[in-house]
Amino acid sequence: MATCLAFHEVDDVDHWLKQTTRDEVFAPLGITHQTFVDPQGSNRTGLILDIPDFDAFQELMQSPEAGEANGQGRSPSRHPGDPRPGLTALDR
Repeated sequence: MATCLAFHEVDDVDHWLKQTTRDEVFAPLGITHQTFVDPQGSNRTGLILDIPDFDAFQELMQSPEAGEANGQGRSPSRHPGDPRPGLTALDR
C-alpha cells in the first residue's frame, strides 16, 4: 500500500470539495482519500491517497477519465508542460 500526498491550486475550493468525481475514479481501484484545504484561505488544496496498487494508479492517471476528473476546478498548471498536480509517495 502506497500513501501519497497530492496538491494543487483550484479555481473554486468549494466546488473542488463537493466533486464526486474523485470517488468515481478512485473507488474501483480501492483507492481511498482525504481532502484538505489551506487554512489561510488560499486556493491551495491537497489529498492524502492510500493506493493499494501503485502501478494501476499510474495507469489510471494517464487515462482520459483521470485527466478530465483532475482538471475539474483546477487552475492551469504553474509549470508549463506538466498538467499533473504535485504528487509525493511516502513509505509507511
